[in-house]
Amino acid sequence: MDELTLATAAASALIGAMATDAWVSTRSSVLNAWRRARPDQADAIAAELDRARDDLLAGAGSEDDLARAWRTRLLDLICADAEAGALLRAEFGTAPPITMTAKASGRARIYQAGRDLRLDIRR
Repeated sequence: MDELTLATAAASALIGAMATDAWVSTRSSVLNAWRRARPDQADAIAAELDRARDDLLAGAGSEDDLARAWRTRLLDLICADAEAGALLRAEFGTAPPITMTAKASGRARIYQAGRDLRLDIRR
């Protein structure tokens, strides 16, 4: 799994866990990696994670915006420290690969996406 894919998976898991019982464990995993690479920033990151969770639960932030912001931060962390990347990979890098297949015949159209799909089909 490359660094961007790992950062995306970790950010998605982090934001997805904010409103669940998995929050404490997920938060702890991210902070452990941060403490490994940048111990001087760990307390500030912990406070930012808690603030982001509070905002999300209060409806003040969108999941997509939070995921993008944390993906960027996690990617920076992963690229800066191989051990932090290994910790995050062990926690969040175990998702099975996704395989999409489709068959069409005649005039059928197939549209597949791993996330958002926007079509503007004009006849």
